[in-house]
Amino acid sequence: MTIPKTVNPDLANERKKATFDVEEFTAFIHDGESFLQLKRLAEEELFSDLPDPVELDYLSYEDYYNRTVEQCVNAITKVRAMQERVNPGGLEVYHTLMTGPMGTTLMPGGTPMGVHFLMFTRALKNQATPEQYEKFGRRADNCEILGTYVQTELGHGTYLRGLETRADYDRQTDEFVLNTPKLTSYKWWPGGCEY
Repeated sequence: MTIPKTVNPDLANERKKATFDVEEFTAFIHDGESFLQLKRLAEEELFSDLPDPVELDYLSYEDYYNRTVEQCVNAITKVRAMQERVNPGGLEVYHTLMTGPMGTTLMPGGTPMGVHFLMFTRALKNQATPEQYEKFGRRADNCEILGTYVQTELGHGTYLRGLETRADYDRQTDEFVLNTPKLTSYKWWPGGCEY
């Protein structure tokens, strides 16, 4: 999918009738000229090789999910390279592009990274100790680790006494073993990260 290079003639005519500078207004609503240029660069780079969205409608759920994850990985790779060119070591390109309207457009099936960038990385930044952030924060920012949360089980909703999942600590492996014994124990994962 490519961004059209031509403007609809009706839209072009209406823009000519504006009583203000359209380009100046466009920069204003994008928080300034520098961000507008970054957005345009991102559009050019990120949208150049997207698949036709119509073909997604005919995929199985599993194939749709896999395609969306593939698109997300592709976008993150491009955004990471763009971030290093624009502001090495920064994160503003990542967060702005992957969680806003552009991230939604890139992954019409829902971005699996929305909850990660909007909630997980910000929770680490705002609530972790400096030591915890050093260990986990940068890795999360660079997508070396991913975070989401489980919202609820299908079978119990808000009836917490009916919770079916068990989390048992295994001392030998130093980890929790999750047991979801029935279909109604299945979790609802928000943010497109489910499957």
